[in-house]
Amino acid sequence: MCIKMKKELFLIIPVLIVSFATTAIVLGYENKSDKDELLQHYEGYMNKQHTESIEIHPEEDYLYSMYQTQDDNKIGVLEYSLNNTSSNEIANNEDIVLIPLNGEQNNYMGIKFNKSASDIKHIEITVNNEVQEYIINQEEDNSYTDTFLIPVDFDPNNISKIVTFDKKSNQVTSLDR
Repeated sequence: MCIKMKKELFLIIPVLIVSFATTAIVLGYENKSDKDELLQHYEGYMNKQHTESIEIHPEEDYLYSMYQTQDDNKIGVLEYSLNNTSSNEIANNEDIVLIPLNGEQNNYMGIKFNKSASDIKHIEITVNNEVQEYIINQEEDNSYTDTFLIPVDFDPNNISKIVTFDKKSNQVTSLDR
């Protein structure tokens, strides 16, 4: 009887493994398909709005992005899902542009560096009288970014000051609000 159970287990285990693997592949494909659908709808939405994406961050059921308008020199942050959109646009004409957004999923801080972006190593953000530091460009990288977009756990409308620093920690620019 023991040998018969071993044979049955020997036959059942490969079937279970194949079943689990197939389920994982199907679920992974469905998840990718959902993200593809979200990105397709997002691209259609952006085209209708006459905007161009600068950076896109897809999540499971939504995405957030920074974009610029094609007509009137504005820059914005958008949280997009198939059911809801939240966005904020600001004129893109300062040395530093802060685009705060209180979305349905998260709050976001978008920053566009229009002056000396290649020199910026880190920034200091003052929120509710507390200073937070963010690394923007790594010293060892030969490339740089002129945008910074992240979800934050505070109300980005409470940011009172942004200061940018170069690789030697010299102040480059600042924005007081």
